[in-house]
Amino acid sequence: MLWPHGEDQPYDVWMQPHQEAAIESFVTSGGSFLALAQCGVGLSMEGWLPAQRLAGYYQGHPPVASFERVVKPRAPITSV
Repeated sequence: MLWPHGEDQPYDVWMQPHQEAAIESFVTSGGSFLALAQCGVGLSMEGWLPAQRLAGYYQGHPPVASFERVVKPRAPITSV
């Protein structure tokens, strides 16, 4: 989905039905489809053909929360 006039305005769907059908045809003919993270946004769209192939959906992000405790403060992933 695209929000050309802001997120509080109606959105445009960027993938058109003929493009969805092309993906569906490609995959059912044996082609591979790599769904990246942003593909999840489309998964919430009911009836979206690639979502049917992935058998997944997008529910949204959980609320932002703070960490109460860092178990390994010197681990590379926790460094600033």
